[in-house]
Amino acid sequence: MDTLSNVGKSKIILALGGGVVPAESEDNSGAEMMPDEIITNINTVNGCLYQLKTQHDQLLNSLKDDETSTNPVELEKISLLADNLDVIDVGIREAGILLTVTQILDNVEGERLKLRAQVKRLGQENK
Repeated sequence: MDTLSNVGKSKIILALGGGVVPAESEDNSGAEMMPDEIITNINTVNGCLYQLKTQHDQLLNSLKDDETSTNPVELEKISLLADNLDVIDVGIREAGILLTVTQILDNVEGERLKLRAQVKRLGQENK
């Protein structure tokens, strides 16, 4: 869970065009993150979110198993856990979307490089 809190504290600015992506670290050292590091961090956060979801599911199930309880505190806990699970699910889906967008952009960049090389080759053939 330590990784989740560290990543959660830093602000990561995603530049969809590639290149170096600036990130503000806790010590404001102006560190820059490469796209591969961002993907690694997204995967790490995604894994942590799955672990958090599992823990919340377990807690929620243990509270729901005691259906005889009408304790308002326990009912509030159930409500909060359910809300947290919804937010965690959104985070997991968003991480998946970010990874998908990254793959699409990598494919587009590869195609762009292929086309650029082809244009260069055709230009040389026409000389």
